[in-house]
Amino acid sequence: MIINSKFQAPRWLSSPHAQTLFAARLRKVERPPIWAERCATPDNDFIDLHCFGNPDGPQVMVFHGLEGSSRSPYACGLIKALIAQNLGGAVMHFRGCSGEPNKKVQSYHCGHTTDIAWLLHRVAVTRPGQPLLAVGFSIGAAALLNTLAQEKLPAELCYAIAVSTPFEPRSGAERMNTGISRIYQRSLIKDCVRSAKAKLASGVALPVDVEKLEQAKTFWEFDHHVTAPLHGFDSADDYYNRAAPRQRLRQIDRRCHIIHALDDPFFEPGMIPTDDELGPNTILELSQSGGHVGFVCGPLWRPVYWLEQRLTELLTTALNDA
Repeated sequence: MIINSKFQAPRWLSSPHAQTLFAARLRKVERPPIWAERCATPDNDFIDLHCFGNPDGPQVMVFHGLEGSSRSPYACGLIKALIAQNLGGAVMHFRGCSGEPNKKVQSYHCGHTTDIAWLLHRVAVTRPGQPLLAVGFSIGAAALLNTLAQEKLPAELCYAIAVSTPFEPRSGAERMNTGISRIYQRSLIKDCVRSAKAKLASGVALPVDVEKLEQAKTFWEFDHHVTAPLHGFDSADDYYNRAAPRQRLRQIDRRCHIIHALDDPFFEPGMIPTDDELGPNTILELSQSGGHVGFVCGPLWRPVYWLEQRLTELLTTALNDA
């Protein structure tokens, strides 16, 4: 079901680029109290969790965006809001995103589902019968939706939320190579290249052409020369086709809520799924404005971060209904 969001951007922050950049670059949020936990994975690698809040109650697993972490402003804001509700959980750092290169060739991408599924099972086993919830942002949202559609998950997982999802990665690669959106592309590709080079420097032999890696300037180039060979895809196009969550949304049977802005500068509006593409228990909440993981309102002198308020509202309501 598709519903209209109540979010409205203020006049002083009406541009999608202003929404995106204000939330990501200009927001100053104090880092909430966390503790680190390193988990050994079944393939002899590791995943770093940053845990927060009440360890004994329902747990909210958070999956960050491209080259994000628990330090990302949207993650810090959500963690603080969840702690205020006496909820606990953890940010799962995708491989290589916690500040230390992982040991294996593989890292993460829109279609990578095994790490999320493994973590959800791991948490559920330690808290049988305790409600488990999940929130994904951007590429983390795409990976979460793909996981919900493709993996057998524990019964404890009762609710999931996806924010600013690349429903079709190809759409994102094309949009980010046009107009002002190239600014985001330049910054994110720089971060991706830096991470790949750090893994090479750590001694992991990546099956990539180093010259092509250093020359990558667009998402298609990076995905074609790095993401694809690292994760078993024939090409960037093969990756985009196989990793797009839009094609399998109907397979999601868990309760799921998707928040997306029609003016998201990372993606073309045409990639947004239609009502009949959604699963039976999925709600797609669309707003006219909000940018990419933005959704800031209120006055200039006291901005309101609507997104984390909305996420907390949805999560606590889901727990009450569980």
